Amino acid sequence: KRSVKTPNRSDIVVVDAFGLDINDIWSVCRQRTPGLRHIYKSYLKKNPKISGTVVLKIEVGFGGFFKKVEIESSTTDCKEFDEKIRMAVSRWNFGKKQIQGTFKIPFTFYEKE
Repeated sequence: KRSVKTPNRSDIVVVDAFGLDINDIWSVCRQRTPGLRHIYKSYLKKNPKISGTVVLKIEVGFGGFFKKVEIESSTTDCKEFDEKIRMAVSRWNFGKKQIQGTFKIPFTFYEKE
């Protein structure tokens, strides 16, 4: 069965921060990562061998909204899939927290044993 690994706190790399808390980032990721599963499942119909890790570099602005989400790296060999993941994550937010900063986070898509 194919799945998406929810990133651990230790997977999150903060590049720079002003009020940015790893626990806040991790909490949002823990809640929202399962929602990426439907994108993964739809791409498995096109390419049943797709798997790998998409690392996103995310810039958060004041108010908790993502200002910029870029694909830092990927091992999926499917740019269209990577872009769909980037677009989905770019709609996430942290609510109305007064934070700002940049961090990197991996999302791993794999087959469960």
